[in-house]
Amino acid sequence: MSLWDLFEEDMDPMEKLTLLMECGKSMDALPVTQWNKQNEIFGCQSKAHVEIDFDQGFVILQGASNSMMVQGLLALMIDYIQGMTAEEVVDLELDFLKNVGPSGLLTPSRSNGFRNMFVRVKEACHQQLAGEIV
Repeated sequence: MSLWDLFEEDMDPMEKLTLLMECGKSMDALPVTQWNKQNEIFGCQSKAHVEIDFDQGFVILQGASNSMMVQGLLALMIDYIQGMTAEEVVDLELDFLKNVGPSGLLTPSRSNGFRNMFVRVKEACHQQLAGEIV
């Protein structure tokens, strides 16, 4: 079962926010000892880090944040993208978050941080496809 399946269309915003934070608590987070400038996501009001790797062309992600809300967003993004090919990720549009609904809960700063996480992953996939070292 995907984390995305937990969100129901008729949930009220506070239920969605609580569920989003629970998703963040339950994820296999990137240990703080592995947080560095290379995997930091800038433009997010909280500290957020995403480690991007590839295994035989498939995207492997691990992330963490000092905010449970942001970590929940990371968990959703990782759940959605994990195991896709770099080609599939390059073709994704940012609007996939609208399918769940927590996007309405996000402040402009949090939305910008989520966009920056997503762009970072897409850029790494572009680099992987171009044969650059990520």
